[in-house]
Amino acid sequence: CLLLHLLNGDVSPKNIDIKLSHSIFALRKSFEVIKFTMQVGYAGREMLGNWKRRLVRKHANELRSRSSAC
Repeated sequence: CLLLHLLNGDVSPKNIDIKLSHSIFALRKSFEVIKFTMQVGYAGREMLGNWKRRLVRKHANELRSRSSAC
């Protein structure tokens, strides 16, 4: 967006500062969204891993209790 304004001749220092500020703000927001998405993805994988471990542990306990009953 800033590059288009520069190419179109809209090059007053005030316009450049405003466009640059908007670009920096947009980049910062994009980075925050990416960071949040990565954190949520990590938390989801961690929860899935914990769920799988509990399921395996439960299954192993059931097998042990069945084999000890014989």
